[in-house]
Amino acid sequence: GARREADVIVGEARLEAERILLTASEERRSLQSDIVRLRSSRARLMADLRGVLDGYTRIIAEIEQDASAQQ
Repeated sequence: GARREADVIVGEARLEAERILLTASEERRSLQSDIVRLRSSRARLMADLRGVLDGYTRIIAEIEQDASAQQ
C-alpha cells in the first residue's frame, strides 16, 4: 500500500540523487581538466609573447646603436 509506494518514491529519489551527483562529479573533472589545459595555454602564450617582445627590444637596441654610430 502506501508504505510500499513511499519506499518506491524514496528509492527513485535516491537513484536520481546519485545520477545528479555522478553528473556533477563528471562535470567537475571536466572543468578541472579545462582549467589545467587553459593554464598551460596561458603559460605558453606568455612565453611566446615574451619572446616576441625580447626580439623587438633587440631590434630597437640595434637600430639605436646604428643611429648613434652614424652620428
